[in-house]
Amino acid sequence: MTRKEAYNIIKENGYGKEIAKRYGHHYTNISTEVLVYEIEQLGKKYTNPEKAEDKKECEKHDYTEEIMKIKLCIISLVSALQVNGDLDPNEVENILSKLN
Repeated sequence: MTRKEAYNIIKENGYGKEIAKRYGHHYTNISTEVLVYEIEQLGKKYTNPEKAEDKKECEKHDYTEEIMKIKLCIISLVSALQVNGDLDPNEVENILSKLN
């Protein structure tokens, strides 16, 4: 699949937001190989993301527990980096303030 074909499929099926959520930036900044993989995975998940029941169920899911686990992992990582001297207290405070 060419990059242009991948772009067209992403636009036609509305996959752009989903891909942006996963990678943290617009799909045009992601390699073609990754885009093809994501198109395949999203195609398996639901055929039309705007109408599929799977997407509605996913949107209803409460991610609070998962988010808390991720935050705890980040806090542990930041603490370890601070103990090792890789982060100064200002950097730690900056990172932790963004978790709220």
